[in-house]
Amino acid sequence: MILAACTTTVSVNCPERVAIRPAVNDHSAYEGGLRVDSWLWRTRFYKTRGGAATAVKGGAVHVNGARVKSSRLIKPPDTLQLTHPGGRYVLTVIDIPRRRGPVPEAQACYRVDEHVEPERRRPSLDHRGLESVGPDKRPDKKSRRRLRRLKGR
Repeated sequence: MILAACTTTVSVNCPERVAIRPAVNDHSAYEGGLRVDSWLWRTRFYKTRGGAATAVKGGAVHVNGARVKSSRLIKPPDTLQLTHPGGRYVLTVIDIPRRRGPVPEAQACYRVDEHVEPERRRPSLDHRGLESVGPDKRPDKKSRRRLRRLKGR
């Protein structure tokens, strides 16, 4: 915090001593854009900003077709290609979120142009019906005797 200089001697009630602070609702800081990891976190694609930064670093996020760093500023009308556990998304940035607010507020900041759901893993033909190979429970005394007879002991 920057304080204006006081011309009088040390006085607690100095009228010239005014704190210079930015306005609370000043949105001019976002006019140049917002970091891509912060934007993904604020629009609720990731639970943490660190998780979003890891995804960007890992190449899961492309802005306007190019792989980017976390510090890349995005602004409307940039296009994001996002590979996410929930699927692959192609998004158009509509607005810069001012905070990480409720879901409707976050969803108003982008438009989903394309969404491809991930394919669910299906069991292969070789393993169909072989999920439970072993017994459901431990063999009791009678079953152990039968097993010994089968093995020839």
